[in-house]
Amino acid sequence: QGDSLSCDFFNLLLEKIVRAAELNRAGTIFYKSVQLLAYADDIDIIGLNTRAVSSAFSRLNKEATQMGLAVNEGKTKYLLSSNKQSSHSRLGTHVTVDSHNFEVVDNFVYLGTSINTTNNVSLEIQRRITLANRCYFGLSRQLKSKVLSRRTKTKLYKSLIIPVLLYGAEAWTMTTTDESTLRVFERKVLRKIYGPLRVGHGEYRIRWNDELYEIYDDIDIVQRIKRQRLRWLGHVVRMDEITPALEVFDTVPAGGSRGRGRPPLRWKDQVEKDLASLGISNWRHVAKRRNDWRAVVDSAIIA
Repeated sequence: QGDSLSCDFFNLLLEKIVRAAELNRAGTIFYKSVQLLAYADDIDIIGLNTRAVSSAFSRLNKEATQMGLAVNEGKTKYLLSSNKQSSHSRLGTHVTVDSHNFEVVDNFVYLGTSINTTNNVSLEIQRRITLANRCYFGLSRQLKSKVLSRRTKTKLYKSLIIPVLLYGAEAWTMTTTDESTLRVFERKVLRKIYGPLRVGHGEYRIRWNDELYEIYDDIDIVQRIKRQRLRWLGHVVRMDEITPALEVFDTVPAGGSRGRGRPPLRWKDQVEKDLASLGISNWRHVAKRRNDWRAVVDSAIIA
């Protein structure tokens, strides 16, 4: 650990273990009972039911043990993705697989992103705001400094706070409440950077929103996220046809039904809505040309 090649070595070792376990690595969960997501020593086993997950774990664990690796039982969790409370009640608080006893949780952090039972992205957005807020308070002395220029403070915001706030944002599906919360956080930071407005002798007032962005002279945080989503969309549609990300984007799952009432917006729904607001109808054709798509994204002002 700590070596620049450690992740590469882990990935090579993991590939050997998965092959030895004879787990199907092709396709997506739409057409098979188990799918693996893995990077270095972090593995996510996705299954249609507990039996499928347990079987895949047993085979992986057997091969990993032969390679000298051991499962960290304390850090390994089991999560049931379901809106039905009865399913969670039947599952209980722990799941036993072979000799291991794993805790059942409502959410966990995988590769820096919080996953939860109801696939509620708003919880991850709130978590990101909390983490960015810690970064903001850590930089508060610099942001209110009279020595540093506004330009330098703005660079601190863009280079240190925004990356924390928007980690994984290209995959977010946002509600209007999420957008409002993100804008409130950004305006708090900008008001710290630009300070109050002097209106008279010894009198000051906070800057209005339009005044803040006039000084900031850049797109707001929500526009930035929407551009990131479109940029990622371009990457996805340019992928090979057998790439899981593209397969998941284009596949319509067979069977099942969406719940009663107004269904929640999917990521695909939101990016298509953004593209419609830009008046782009043949967006797949444009996205295939990287430079043309970059020009579209960089100039996009999305309603």
